[in-house]
Amino acid sequence: MASSITLSADSLEGQIMESIMGAQNLEGDETANPNNENRITANINTDNMTLSFTGNLPLVMTIGANGMPQFAVEPYLSDAA
Repeated sequence: MASSITLSADSLEGQIMESIMGAQNLEGDETANPNNENRITANINTDNMTLSFTGNLPLVMTIGANGMPQFAVEPYLSDAA
């Protein structure tokens, strides 16, 4: 599992962008992503100044004490050396 990253943006939108770009950087690192998984896609469009992204993250489902399903993202990235 990759360590937490420190986000510096002042807005939620900026923090989302930082998180996406951080995940993209780890996906490109052979040590952090030995299976070469490409689960996050981000595109910066300089014509209309937008960031678009998609994610396909593995989920794990468990049943909580209250009998309701609970979902968590299963880590696929690890710390880079």
